[in-house]
This record gives sequence, C-alpha cells and structure tokens, in this order.
Amino acid sequence: MADYLTFDQHPKLNRPVLIMAFEGWNDAADAASGALEILMDKLGATHFASIDPEEFYSFTDTRPTVRLVDDIRELEWPSIDFSFHNRGDGGRDLLFLQGSEPQLKWRTFTGLVSGLAEELEVSMVVSLGALLAEVPHTHTVRVTGGSSDPELGSILGLERSTYEGPTGILGVLHQSLREKGLPSVSLWANVPHYIPALPNPRASKALLGRVGALLDLKLDLADLDERTTEFDEQIQQGLAQNPEVAQYVRELESRVDDEDEAPRPAPELPTGESLVADLEKYLRAQREGGRPD
Repeated sequence: MADYLTFDQHPKLNRPVLIMAFEGWNDAADAASGALEILMDKLGATHFASIDPEEFYSFTDTRPTVRLVDDIRELEWPSIDFSFHNRGDGGRDLLFLQGSEPQLKWRTFTGLVSGLAEELEVSMVVSLGALLAEVPHTHTVRVTGGSSDPELGSILGLERSTYEGPTGILGVLHQSLREKGLPSVSLWANVPHYIPALPNPRASKALLGRVGALLDLKLDLADLDERTTEFDEQIQQGLAQNPEVAQYVRELESRVDDEDEAPRPAPELPTGESLVADLEKYLRAQREGGRPD
C-alpha cells in the first residue's frame, strides 16, 4: 500500500464514514463529482493523502493538462485524493475520495482503497453516482440506491439492486468492501439522457439532500438554487431552438406523470431522527460483531 500512497498527514478520526465519487462512467452530467466537490467545500475538507496515478491511468485516455501560472507552464497529472473533515459534534467524522475513474489495475486499486478504509477503521462507505435515464428535467430528481447488506438497505429505505451488466469502478469497489465486511451504500441520481453534457446542479442537490439526511449533516444548499435556475434557463433556451426535442420532453413528462399516478405500494421511509438512530444502532452492532435487534 505504501508504494502507491503519499500522505500529507495521518488524521485522527472518530468512526469515520467514507464518501466517494469518480468522474467518468459513473458520473452523468457531473452530478456525483459535483455533489462531492460542493460537500467538501462547504465542510472545509482537508487533504491528507493521494494515490499515485502512474499505475492506474492510461494517460492517452485521461491526459495530464498544462496551465500557465505567472507565465510559467505547470503540468497537472490526474489525481486521486483523500480528504477528511472532523465534525467535532460527536458525530462520525467524514472521509472523502475523489478522482477520475481509473482505467488500469482495478483489482489493485480497489484493494488499496478498501485496505485503507480498514486501516482507518471506516464504519461505512457511501458512494455517489449519476446515471442517464428517461426522466424529464422539469420533475423532481429521483435518487435510487442500494446497499451491500439487505438489513442496512431496509433501514435506509433502499431496494437491493437487481442490475446485471457492465459496471464501473464503484461496482467493483462495493464488491471489495463487501468481502471485507464493510457496510456500504450506493446513491444514484437519475439525470435526463437528452442533456448529458451539461453539469446538472439539480441532481447534485438531490444527492446532497440524501447524504445530509443519512449522516445528519446540516447543509445550507440555498446557493444551488441560483445555479439550478440558470440551468433551467439554459435548457429552455435550447428547447426553444429544437422543437422536436421539446415535443419529446412533453411526451416524457406525460409518461412519467402517468407512471406516478399508477397505484402501487409506497415504501414508508424513516424520518431523519429515526433514520440516524437506526443507522447508529446498526453500525454499533456491526462493530461489536452482532446484529441489530
């Protein structure tokens, strides 16, 4: 592990939760990486370690970049970084993992991340992702998810995933974490497939809302409202110039409305306070080697 990791410091952490997001395949409309970046900025996260990118990237796919600093060209390599935030309120401290999805040596990479999580006594891992879906931009962002443990998924009101097919680094990481007995949760924002290239602040805000409820974080997300308004205006301008896409969006809205009105049992999701209490009970039982009541 030491061959790949460089530490700035070794933080002292209280029962930390690791939150991770990767740019690339798992990150439609930059919603997941954007959410993590906003969260780290709001909490004032402190960088403490990096993974050497040399072994895990094809630099013809994820290229280094150059920039001018005081008329001097500086080279920036792709980075995979760990940061932390001490909450100081008795709650679980937070770890963050961010970077571009690696192209090489996934088994080595996932072993490295899950091994560091074990070393730092991480109590739970939360991954953020975003996927393209047939949803209209005018509707509330749907956040789906799953858990490696059906019991944890039940506490959080998440269904166990039945997906079969190609997966990204998040899927491989969750498998590695499960094998090490680390509880993990995966949250995915559904973003409109007809605007994949435009960063989606609405989806980022939806993910942050779920993370805040899950970890009892009081996050002021009002500044995202302005970005969301600008985002909506950009889309409307684009639709005004493309009647065919505008008609498709209206049909999609009608279809989704009909699905929402169809009778079906609605899961009774826990309230914020009961969610935090049940989660703490579950994680305490995991640490003590038992099972929650």
